[in-house]
Amino acid sequence: MSLPPIIDHFAPLADRYDVVLSDVWGVVHNGAAATPEACDALARFRANGGTVVLITNAPRPGEVVARITLDRFGVPHAAYDGIVSSGDVTRALIAARAGQHLFHIGPPRDLGIFEGLDAPIVALESADYAVCSGLIDDTVETPQDYHELIERMRARALTMICANPDVVVERGHELVYCAGAIADLYAAAGDYPVSLFVTTDKGCSSQAVISTVTVHDLPAPDFSLPKICITDPQALFNDSSIIADGTEAQFTYQWDFGEPSSGGANVSTQKNATHKYQAAGPYSVTLKVTSGAGCAKDTVKTFTVNGDNPIANFTIANAAQLCSNQPVVLTDASSVTPGSIIRVEVYWDYQNDPTIHTIDDTPSTGKQYNHSYPDFSTPPTENFQLRYVVYSGQNCVKELPQSITVLASPRTQFDALAIPKGETTEAVPFGFVPPMFAFR
Repeated sequence: MSLPPIIDHFAPLADRYDVVLSDVWGVVHNGAAATPEACDALARFRANGGTVVLITNAPRPGEVVARITLDRFGVPHAAYDGIVSSGDVTRALIAARAGQHLFHIGPPRDLGIFEGLDAPIVALESADYAVCSGLIDDTVETPQDYHELIERMRARALTMICANPDVVVERGHELVYCAGAIADLYAAAGDYPVSLFVTTDKGCSSQAVISTVTVHDLPAPDFSLPKICITDPQALFNDSSIIADGTEAQFTYQWDFGEPSSGGANVSTQKNATHKYQAAGPYSVTLKVTSGAGCAKDTVKTFTVNGDNPIANFTIANAAQLCSNQPVVLTDASSVTPGSIIRVEVYWDYQNDPTIHTIDDTPSTGKQYNHSYPDFSTPPTENFQLRYVVYSGQNCVKELPQSITVLASPRTQFDALAIPKGETTEAVPFGFVPPMFAFR
């Protein structure tokens, strides 16, 4: 099976469509900063008459996502016409239950989802239903921390609305769990009585035969994606699958790495699996997880094996007039085909002190890096050797050395004088044309 063609830009497709429905996290931002290339492509599509609607699983109203998240990350308003969020859908479901008491699972930042709705928030014991918008502290908690709470909810047979179906998302270069992970754990496992009656066409009925059916928990498969280039030894996929009953140790795994041409190497049954890809490009990786009780679920993720020839490039703001009392600002312009740069290292004074550096594991074209050199007034200039290093994989590295000249900054100084009222004198600041001051 041949790989699908790789499209480097949206432009060749843009003329075919009037409306673009675009994801948010992972497209227009990475959970930490805007993605300039995607934002620019969407803005140009709109400038040519197209309409862009952003769709997000964020558990907040769309206007809150736009006002707080997108603005904070630097996503320009010109990149979209509107936004529809999972929070908007959740609000509609809550509005349909007007007056009912709800129990909220999630961080305080998500409370805006309830504003203006007739939805009193109460303790679990008094709730008519539950709304899960996420983990209370997704920086340290995992879904397993909610096992006891989930059992209490099951005991009350509460309906739960999941305000964010994502199981996990990438925030910068960290993976964090979302409300979907808790929802997967809450799936209604347990023992259920099943009754069977048989009635003939004459209207005669048998006695009921009652048996207990056990519904087991369904695993929630998940895994992290590697950042590699084609010449790296192998791609490593780390499993992070979970299950409500805590029996992850009994899981069995079936991986499909999306490269049928590799034959038997295209599959694996390891928990954390590896694969050596034969060509750079996009691949769809499937993980099927089966629990000890025989319940199976799969998930599919797409990633790109980057090319092995990254191009290091950057621009310097105001390069001809870099003053020592102002930061030097670099704008990234690096690239690799296919794929993306996965790491940038900037050494600001490599010859004299290579420990002065900036490292970024979530780079993107257009991202800026700045550094303030020591402020000096003499000598007139100082030269520094920059070393700009980019990676598209562990073994795919290119660097761009460049010398820059930083100009001395003027330093003002004058001695205080005792001057009679009404007289005029001269105060001479070093490095400036002497002005005249009249003290009254």
